[in-house]
Amino acid sequence: MMRYTPLFSLLLLLCIPAIGTAQTTQSEADRSLLPEINPQDIEIRSEFRARFPGLRRQSILGFNPEPRVFQIDANRMPFIESRDEAVADL
Repeated sequence: MMRYTPLFSLLLLLCIPAIGTAQTTQSEADRSLLPEINPQDIEIRSEFRARFPGLRRQSILGFNPEPRVFQIDANRMPFIESRDEAVADL
């Protein structure tokens, strides 16, 4: 038991200053002038404009373009196929 007593007292002497410094760092944090900041409370106000020089946008012709008018040949004849001709290829 006598053999471990100096070792124990040495460890005890080393631990006491460590406990004291831990208490001083905690009290320094309490005296800090900086507020505790929650990241959700921070609002970033700025205007960001992304620039992509390699991309080119197709021009917008308009949201309400005029409808196309299809030109229909006046001399056209509708294609009429009999039922027998339609079934003959099957």
